[in-house]
Amino acid sequence: MLISIIGTDSFLAREAITRIKVKYLEKNPDGTELVEIDCDLAGSADLSFDRLRTNFTNLQAVPLFATSRLVVIRGAGLLSVSDQDGLAAFLDNLPSTTVAVVWDQKALKPNSVLSVQTDNAAKLISANPLEGQALRRWIGAKAKELEIELGGKQTDELIQRFGSDLWAISTELETFSLTGRPTSSWAKGEVGEAFALFRLVRQNNWTGVAKELRAAMGRKEAPEMLLGSLAAAVRRDVRQDNLKLKLTELMADVDIAMKTGTLEPDKAISVLAAHIANPDESRVQWEATWEEIRS
Repeated sequence: MLISIIGTDSFLAREAITRIKVKYLEKNPDGTELVEIDCDLAGSADLSFDRLRTNFTNLQAVPLFATSRLVVIRGAGLLSVSDQDGLAAFLDNLPSTTVAVVWDQKALKPNSVLSVQTDNAAKLISANPLEGQALRRWIGAKAKELEIELGGKQTDELIQRFGSDLWAISTELETFSLTGRPTSSWAKGEVGEAFALFRLVRQNNWTGVAKELRAAMGRKEAPEMLLGSLAAAVRRDVRQDNLKLKLTELMADVDIAMKTGTLEPDKAISVLAAHIANPDESRVQWEATWEEIRS
C-alpha cells in the first residue's frame, strides 16, 4: 500500500506522518517494524546515495522479525531525477506486508514515474501551506485542543504576525496555554517581536540568540519555555551535525542544572546565553561559566 503526502509544509507533513504511525500501530499491535528514511540527508556524510538505495530495498523485502512493516520516506522531491526513478522502481509491487508513506517535500518532476505513482497512491494527503479560511479553521482547532478561547481579532493578529507558519503559530499557542503569557501582543498589550528565537537560529545569529534569551528573562518569560523553544528551533533549522550536537549538549547541561536545582532557572538561562554566543568553541562546564558570571 502506498500513501502519498504532497506539499511543502513540514508541520502538516509531520502531523500526517504521526497520525499514520499511531493508526498503524493500533491496527498492528504485535510484530510491527518501522523504517524511516530522510532523503534530505542524501549525499551527506550521514547518508550516502549508496546507503540510501540500500535502505530503499526495505520496500521490497519481507520483514524477518515482524509481521508487517511501515516505511516512511521524507523528502522524495529532494532526490535527483535518477534517484527518484530508482525509488519508483522499489515502490512497484509492494509486498502486502508493507505500507509505504512518501512525502515529496518538493514538487516531483512532472509526469515522472514517481510523480505518477504518488498521484495515484491508495491515499493522498495534502501538506500544502494553509491559507484563508482553511488556516483560520486550523488555528481554531489548535486553540480548542489547547483549551484556549480565541476571538476573530486575535486570530487575525496571529495570521498577520506569523502568516502560514504553523510551527510559529503552534508554539505561540502552546506557550500561552502553559504560561498564560504570549510572546507577542495578540492576547495582551505587549510589544516585542514574536518568535524571535526561531528567526535568529535560522540566521545563525548566536549573539542575537544570547541577547534575546537575556531580554526574555527580563520580560519574566518562563525559563523552561525558552529552553524548549530554543531546542525546537535547533532541531528544525540547524543543519550542521557537529553544531547541532554541541548545542544539544549545552542545552542538556542547562536542563539538568535546572531540574536538579543546581542552578536557579534564571541563572541557568544566563549560563546558556553566555555559552551560546560562541557555539563553535570547545565545550566547557557550566559550573565554571557560572562562577565567571557571578564574579
